[in-house]
Amino acid sequence: MTTQNPGLFIAFEGGDGAGKSTQAAALAAALESRGLTVLRTREPGGTPIGEKLRSLVLDHGHGHIDAHTEALIFAASRAAHASQVIRPALERGEIVLTDRYIDSSVAYQGAGRDLGTDAVRDINHWATSGLQPDLTVLLDVDPEVGRRRRTAGDAAEDRLESEADEFHARIRTAFLDLAAARPEHYLVLPARLPVEDLAARILERVEVLLPSPQGESMSVWDDLQGQPAVVDQLRQAAQGEGLTHAWLFTGPPGSGRSNAAKAFAAALNCDQEDVSRRGCGECAACLTILGETHSDVAFVRTEKVTITIDEARDLVSTAGNRPSSARWRIIVVEDADRMAERTTNVLLKAIEEPTPRTVWMLCAPSPPMSSSLSVPAAARWRCGFRPRPTSRRCW
Repeated sequence: MTTQNPGLFIAFEGGDGAGKSTQAAALAAALESRGLTVLRTREPGGTPIGEKLRSLVLDHGHGHIDAHTEALIFAASRAAHASQVIRPALERGEIVLTDRYIDSSVAYQGAGRDLGTDAVRDINHWATSGLQPDLTVLLDVDPEVGRRRRTAGDAAEDRLESEADEFHARIRTAFLDLAAARPEHYLVLPARLPVEDLAARILERVEVLLPSPQGESMSVWDDLQGQPAVVDQLRQAAQGEGLTHAWLFTGPPGSGRSNAAKAFAAALNCDQEDVSRRGCGECAACLTILGETHSDVAFVRTEKVTITIDEARDLVSTAGNRPSSARWRIIVVEDADRMAERTTNVLLKAIEEPTPRTVWMLCAPSPPMSSSLSVPAAARWRCGFRPRPTSRRCW
C-alpha cells in the first residue's frame, strides 16, 4: 500500500464502546517508544471550531437536530480537521491516529439515519478533498456489549450513544460492509478480545506500513533470521522452482514458523512481474498478506482445544474457490497439530486432490516438542520436511 503523503494516516472505527480510544492510545505509545512522531486526534473535534461543533451535535439540550443537519455538521467538522490538522501532520511526516473518520458518518448518518451511504460518502469526500486513511482499524462490537461498557459506573450517554440498539445494529452492519468492500485497507478485530491481544495485533498490522529505517530496501524475508537454507528454498519456490501445493512449517514456539509461512504466502502472490523480486514487501499484495487482509489468503487460528471437523470443511470449501485477483489461493493453518483424526482426514483428502491454483501451508510445533506427534504421520509424509513440500506440483 502506498501512502498518499510522507506520513502515515490510521483511523480507528467501530461502534460506541468498542475501545477505539484505548487502542489508539496503546498504538501511539508503542510507536512513540520507537522514536516516531505520533499525532492523536478525534472526530468530531480536533480543531477549535470542530470542538464547538462536537458539543452542538453530541450534547443534549440543543433541541431537535434533523438527520441532514447532523450529517452536515459532522462533515463541516471533518473539513476543518482534514485541512488544519491531519494533512499538515502527514506532510511533516508524522503518524496520525484519529478516533473516527469518514466511515463513521457513512455508518451513523448514511445507514443509521438512512440518508444513504453513497450520498454521505460523497459529501465527506468533497469536504476532505479526498483524503483517505492508509489503514482503518475496525473494532467490531455487539451493540448490547457496547452499551454496557459505555454506561459502566453510571456514565452518561451522549445524543448518539443513547439511540436504540436497533440503530447501533445498523451501524455495526454498515461498518462491516465497508470493510468487506475494501478488505486490503482494513484490519477488522472483535472488540471482545483482551485489550493486550488487540494492541498486539494492531501493532503487527501497522508495522508492515512503516517505512524501512533510513530508506533501506525491504523484503518479506528480512525477519527470517538464522535459517538461510529455509529462506533460500522458499525464495526458489516463490520463483517457480520446486513449488508444490502443500507445505508443513515446523518448529518450537518462537522459531518463526508462522512468520515464514506468511512471508512465503506474500512472495507467492507478490505483485512484482520480475520473479527475482517476488516478496518485495512493498507492493499492495505483500502488505495486505503480511497484514492478513488479502482476499485470496486465509489465515486460520483457533481459540479452541482442537480444530473442529466443521472448521476443516469450511477450509476445504474456501480452498475450492479459484483466486479472485492473485496467482494463488493460499490457506495458512496455524496450530495444525490441534486436529483430531477425522479432522485431519478431511484436510488430507483436500491435499491429496488439490484444487488448481491452491497452496496449503500447515504450521505446527516440532514433534519432539509435543507430547504427541504434531501432525499425523500421513500429513508429515505428504507435506515433506521443514519446510516440507509435497511431491505433487501445484499446476
